[in-house]
Amino acid sequence: MMFGNPEILWYLWGVPVLVLFYMLWARGLSVATAKLASKDTRSAVIRSEPGIIRLVRVILVLMALALFVIALARPLGGIEYVDIEVEGIDIVLVVDISKSMLARDFSPNRLEYLKRQAKTFVRSSKGDRFAIVAFAGEAYIHMPMTGDYQTALTFIDRLEINREIRQGTAIGDAIQTAVNRFVGEEENAKVVLLFTDGESNKGVDPVKAAKDAAGKGVVIFPVGVGSIEGTYIPEAVDILGKAGYKTDQRGRKVLAKLDEKTLMKIASTTGGTYFSAADPKQWMGIYTQLDRSVLQTYQTRRIDRSTELAPLFLVAGLILLFMEAGLHYLTPPRTPRRSGHYAFER
Repeated sequence: MMFGNPEILWYLWGVPVLVLFYMLWARGLSVATAKLASKDTRSAVIRSEPGIIRLVRVILVLMALALFVIALARPLGGIEYVDIEVEGIDIVLVVDISKSMLARDFSPNRLEYLKRQAKTFVRSSKGDRFAIVAFAGEAYIHMPMTGDYQTALTFIDRLEINREIRQGTAIGDAIQTAVNRFVGEEENAKVVLLFTDGESNKGVDPVKAAKDAAGKGVVIFPVGVGSIEGTYIPEAVDILGKAGYKTDQRGRKVLAKLDEKTLMKIASTTGGTYFSAADPKQWMGIYTQLDRSVLQTYQTRRIDRSTELAPLFLVAGLILLFMEAGLHYLTPPRTPRRSGHYAFER
């Protein structure tokens, strides 16, 4: 069983807390009553229901509360994987994870901003499959091709500055890695969505890599993430809490600028279009430029979670509450014992 709002389940911890409060309250009441009268006197003058009935009533109420919390978490049943045929385009998202993507000319920084926009792009697609190539001074496949959008969104969230790989910005290498993903699919549409600031300083020349991609029928849509005037790259915080910035060998702060000229060349070379990430509505229109007449048909797995189980848990909780009320009103209280006198303790 899966849940639509799993974070709600944390409130289940409130049930054992209520149990603890009840135990403390019952103990406190018992101690207070014992100070006023002896056990014989209490049983003679107090009309009360049996202790086992009180305990059962408390358990029923707590179980009902737990069922209500589970219902709010939206339990989903009837989950099955269905193999279906869909038509779409294979799109490789090529994402720059070099240190320059920490620049804060976008909020909170370039990388986090492009991740939000990339997820919006994936959600808006219909039937397409996605792969992710991440790169800095070298490129690697971050996620293989998949039609499972939830998986794609998860892998986008996991993108971060990887300090274990060679630093720099190797756009050409990233393009080659993305193009190699299309090997063996000669008749399919081949689209690369390139997120970067465009300042390539490692590996293969990006324009040359774009020409090779065009020769293999790959269309590249670069999305420039950054500002033309540039901004400094935050790198460290000193012991006084003051932010530091990346510097070159001469100790000068490195200014990360958007290289639109290179990105425009890449786009024109492959028949694509350059977009600025500063205008999401504009580049989200990439879909209108894709050649939808060259769609490939492929099988994918769809998760069917159509059955909502929340009503069942709500009904079960209400039944327990009715049972608790029935025990309260239908169980006769214990009759006080008659005695000739009452002996109160001092």
